[in-house]
Amino acid sequence: MIEQVYLEQLLASVVVLIAVYVFYHVLDGQFLGPEDTFWNELRPSLLPALDSYARKIGFFTLNRAYESEFVATVEADLPSIERWLHDMGYDRNPMAGLKYRGNLEDEDFEVTTWAYRESDNSLIPDPLAFWQTHVFVFDNGDGTFDLYAHYEYSSMNPLVAYKHVRGIGMDRERGVGYVLRNLEQNSGLDVVDVAGMWGPVTEAAPER
Repeated sequence: MIEQVYLEQLLASVVVLIAVYVFYHVLDGQFLGPEDTFWNELRPSLLPALDSYARKIGFFTLNRAYESEFVATVEADLPSIERWLHDMGYDRNPMAGLKYRGNLEDEDFEVTTWAYRESDNSLIPDPLAFWQTHVFVFDNGDGTFDLYAHYEYSSMNPLVAYKHVRGIGMDRERGVGYVLRNLEQNSGLDVVDVAGMWGPVTEAAPER
């Protein structure tokens, strides 16, 4: 059992190290912006088929979204939401597992996923920050989209990759609060509903 955990930790770190090298060194951060919409088609086409294989070695490519992660419902088109996330400092988050709501058989998958990473150490670049705010978006099919979020160890730092996968230290309330603060700072989206625990967007208190 202990050996299995060590192997999983090593594998998670190696995979993330390769991803960081490719995305931020070889590609210099390209293909992670709002114009790179191919991720929105690629991830739901690929990840559901990989999940059963990933679980055989202790990982996953699909995981559930929880009600406690709900941030807000916005009335906007998807490109506008993605541009807003980009303007708020988020990058696309292709290394994340694909989120779904309800029963997996319903295939109510997220339509886009983003992460905000900001290092609190001048020696560590932002892409290698230890923590991230992860935002994932669902299409309600009526012209509105639901934003969900949580705060967690980064999926792009090899040193905490295993903690990220296992959800160690995840804080859903903090992530929701951060995104509500983003909405308060930049009202570029038409917010029609917000997480009940906060009330109006202006009551979203947590600061970064």
